[in-house]
Amino acid sequence: MKGTINLPDEYFLKYKDRPVKLIPFDPKTKKIGLKMVDNIKEMLGEFPCEVLLRGSTLYEISGKGDIEIGIYVDKKEWENVFEILKEKFGEPGVVEEEYVRFNLDSSGQEFEIMMFTGRGGLVDKKLTEYLKERPELLREYEEVKKKYTYSKIDYNREKNRFLRRVEAEIPEEYNDGL
Repeated sequence: MKGTINLPDEYFLKYKDRPVKLIPFDPKTKKIGLKMVDNIKEMLGEFPCEVLLRGSTLYEISGKGDIEIGIYVDKKEWENVFEILKEKFGEPGVVEEEYVRFNLDSSGQEFEIMMFTGRGGLVDKKLTEYLKERPELLREYEEVKKKYTYSKIDYNREKNRFLRRVEAEIPEEYNDGL
């Protein structure tokens, strides 16, 4: 599958070169994440979009302890949904043409709330589904993360390389809708 952009190594130099603390999966975080998913769905009720748990919490593997939520929005609703999220969560940390990320700390729990549209959103959902169905890839992904915890730069770069490799391996018949 032709996936998302393979970021150059220089991209990851924006991170501070410090260790990454991985936290083992905790089922409580999944419950908290699913509750947040429900809250966001309720908040965006009138808009046709999908709100899904994603990342390490969904995969039930070690992660940084934050909870990732993906909001997949049709392009025609992008601005409306963006304004609602901005009103609720404040200014986003990242704004791109088809991607926005809000970082939220609520009662000591960190959330990354990401809004996607277009091809990038479709690829992200397909990759998430593909990984969720393949425990062997999730174990490999977790090992990559563990191996590179000594450096936030290397950690993010190697995670990106792993995910782009998996995207490239996804069979074409799996790519319904792309």
